[in-house]
Amino acid sequence: MKFIAYDELKSTKGIPGSKTTIWRKEKAKRFPRRVPFGDRAYGWPEDVIDVYCQALAAGSDETEACVIAERERNARRSPHNPHWTA
Repeated sequence: MKFIAYDELKSTKGIPGSKTTIWRKEKAKRFPRRVPFGDRAYGWPEDVIDVYCQALAAGSDETEACVIAERERNARRSPHNPHWTA
């Protein structure tokens, strides 16, 4: 699984907004949750961001796209998923 940093959100995924804007959207459940790697480092699972972008492109609003992306994250974490590891 690959994680992407904030700068990659803009440069490779085309997601606009400052760090503050992304943080506010995340808190309002309009953007997928980030994953902390340390005290000041974090990133987003690339496949979750890809699903979010696909949902937006398909016409979903930010809130609905976030729900769809979080379902993708949770499906990967399910013990019923053969690729899931504890």
